[in-house]
Amino acid sequence: MSKNKLIPTPFDGYTFTALYVPAIIITVPAMMLLSLVEAAQIQGLFKHAGLFLIVKNVGLSIISVVFLTYVVRAFGKYGIELFLFRDGLRFPTTEMLLWKTHLLSEERKKQLYAKIKTDFGLQLCNKDEESSDEQEARLRAKDAVGQIRLKVGPGVRTKQYNIHYGLFRNLAGGTPLMLTLAIFALIFVPGNLARIISWGYIIASVLYGIICLPLLRHMGSHYAEYLFTEYLGRKPTNA
Repeated sequence: MSKNKLIPTPFDGYTFTALYVPAIIITVPAMMLLSLVEAAQIQGLFKHAGLFLIVKNVGLSIISVVFLTYVVRAFGKYGIELFLFRDGLRFPTTEMLLWKTHLLSEERKKQLYAKIKTDFGLQLCNKDEESSDEQEARLRAKDAVGQIRLKVGPGVRTKQYNIHYGLFRNLAGGTPLMLTLAIFALIFVPGNLARIISWGYIIASVLYGIICLPLLRHMGSHYAEYLFTEYLGRKPTNA
């Protein structure tokens, strides 16, 4: 299967939901706060200042959204994900293949181990090898998962849960930026509306920061389960 099948296109479901939606969530309040500042500064300069601001900020918002798709993904993938899952070594897909965990039955693990060896020529560690060198066992499992993802491709249910996971991961990546913008606006942008917007996003950022780590583990586990189910050639059940 071509690796290109795993690369999102500018208009597929993953790109819109997992990349553009988090960027839009961050951009909208930022543009609202910017409009409040500009309106106070130029409203008296000419008659159609409001229309000018709308046109200007719509264009600026589009540019900001496109730019932020890369920013939130970078923060999510190389910040949050690297910290939480140690570059894939502790992602649920890797954890499920370890003998020490009980996230899959031993029978299903044996089926996966046998199919991985047949399909890719990769020999995963047995129980004794894993016990003596867990790091090596994790590295082999991670390598196997990479091959499985290429073979399964987008999948059916796998794609759905990959989109869900990507959305929440990139939201987590955008949360520090959103919190920084809200605090800055609270200090420097005058007006009650600005304070309401700023406090709303500060509270939302803090609450999401509290729940995002267990939420990402949960979504990652669902993704891993469906990835292995589809790899074994089973029909995923509805969830």
